[in-house]
Amino acid sequence: MKHTRMRNCTNEKCLQVENTLARVAPECEWGAFRAWALKVMACWSTSEKTAFDIDAHPNATRGKISPHIAAARIPMSLPVGSARMSFRGTTQRLAPPPNMAIYFCTKLLGSLELMDWNYEVGFHTEDDFFGVVELLIWMSNATDFVPNPRIMRNYVGVADDLELPLHMRRLNRAIFDVSNLQSNFCRRRLWNLVLACRSGIASIPSIMSILNTMPATDTRVHAQCTPETCQFDEENSTTVRQLHQCGLSESDHRIKCDPSKLNHSTLPHNAWTMKRELTGGKFMAISHIWLDGTGSSINTEAGTVNECLFDFFTSVAQREGCEGIWWDAICMPSDRKKWAEEISRMHQNYSNAEFTLVHDLQLANFEWMDDGSPCLALALSAWFTRGWTALELRASKKVKVLFKAPAQQHGGQTVPEAGFMFQYNGHREYRYVLKDLDDDILASGKSIFTRPAHQEVSLVIQTVRGRAQGDLTKLNQLMFAMKNRHTSWGRDRMIITSLMADPRGLESGLTAPEITKKLLVDSGPWSWCPPVLLDLAEDEEGYDSLLTITPDGELTGTWATKTLTKEELAKLSPVGSHPSTVIRIKRYLTAPKEVLILDKSYEARTGWTVDLYWGG
Repeated sequence: MKHTRMRNCTNEKCLQVENTLARVAPECEWGAFRAWALKVMACWSTSEKTAFDIDAHPNATRGKISPHIAAARIPMSLPVGSARMSFRGTTQRLAPPPNMAIYFCTKLLGSLELMDWNYEVGFHTEDDFFGVVELLIWMSNATDFVPNPRIMRNYVGVADDLELPLHMRRLNRAIFDVSNLQSNFCRRRLWNLVLACRSGIASIPSIMSILNTMPATDTRVHAQCTPETCQFDEENSTTVRQLHQCGLSESDHRIKCDPSKLNHSTLPHNAWTMKRELTGGKFMAISHIWLDGTGSSINTEAGTVNECLFDFFTSVAQREGCEGIWWDAICMPSDRKKWAEEISRMHQNYSNAEFTLVHDLQLANFEWMDDGSPCLALALSAWFTRGWTALELRASKKVKVLFKAPAQQHGGQTVPEAGFMFQYNGHREYRYVLKDLDDDILASGKSIFTRPAHQEVSLVIQTVRGRAQGDLTKLNQLMFAMKNRHTSWGRDRMIITSLMADPRGLESGLTAPEITKKLLVDSGPWSWCPPVLLDLAEDEEGYDSLLTITPDGELTGTWATKTLTKEELAKLSPVGSHPSTVIRIKRYLTAPKEVLILDKSYEARTGWTVDLYWGG
């Protein structure tokens, strides 16, 4: 600290804030830098915020630093007042030292964005800047400066050709921890989440810092899951026995909501009341996973559910001021044609509901804590990995998630926190809390009091919901939302993707290739496109599309091109493994001079571009 000329702050409020920040700020290999950053941010955050000026260089434009990073009372730094320093023969008035520190770090972060990490840093040093860059990004949350969202991804990108250099110690340790997860956490879900984060694998340390403190509440054992497969992804959920919310697995109390009544209903939505009557009033929609036993089963008659489960859902709805519930297990017509029509507009029930209740046993057993961990638990839950629930999340206006009520200590006894209690016929008592997705679970904007992992994961959920990256009509945003979703039936994934792109509905009976064409354009040759849209390669450059699909099905755009050398030809191999694909590619490569390689990355080096179209 002596080089920063900073004194220890004895202000009690500042010390309390510093302890709080120490729990959320990123770790750093440079301990002294982290300690300095914590003190600066703690004392800044407790100071009165006012605007201040910086006398700029005579040749520069005079401006104001945002009030968001200004402070009038700095209790721990000398000098307390504004400092003056010489700059090219002139005197410049600066902010108090903590403001100078934050402003300097923000400027430094901006400079890092301009660096070519591969050539300026990556191959000329083995210093580990990982924690320093993370801390700088965290400090920038106190300012109006928005760093490049991929700055951490770019820094770790130094390691692309080196397979993560060992000098990135904390990152390597975190990746090792992922491979040794408890069996109640799924490695595939975690890796899918990590790769969806804007920082990519650079987000692993901050995510693991939360995950390592979380209880394992998933009743399914994921010991056999790998980063690429989950043993439960393709499980047929219609064979799962229905859940007994009362806790008595041998109970046989069932009720029936007659599905034939839905065939002739003229109501705008078909919700059932607690008395098993159809209502057109306010209703709650239920988003759940059938693997938990909350869906229909081939072993039970249509519209028949366990009474305790029905009572539980209707009691939640009544508690929240709703008359009825829309639950797919009891709200689908028995007529085949009506059923198909209901499927094509099912998401509209979630749009019209007062709110959507998210029910997942893994989350219902997860004790609520106001520390960002429920957000990570939600992103790693089976509910967030399923296809239909992604559509339901996208369609819902308001979402509430069911968690276990946290316990509190009173008089030496553990007492559940105030929430709501459910008890069926005097049997076992359960206590839950309902938390609003937007208000309680997701991180709300930039804040130094929010863990970086909480912000990263919140952005992933917001993107799937359509509230982070704009509307999900761009092709790669659709792929972001649906690429790693799973359903019991493969065709459902394309139906869901189509409904995300066009909420008005989908005509029944279309095949997967037909749905793909409908998503892109209405007609034309499709040799460039796989039969299933979600099998397209992902664009690592971001969300901006460089290509246009014409009404005739042609792919057009401006690309950088090059011919192949013998050395480059030897390195090429087909991505697909099917013989028909391999044979076709190898046939073209027998005449390499007639083959053009299209790559937008060549443009910066060669400047050789050509307008192309790709048809049938």
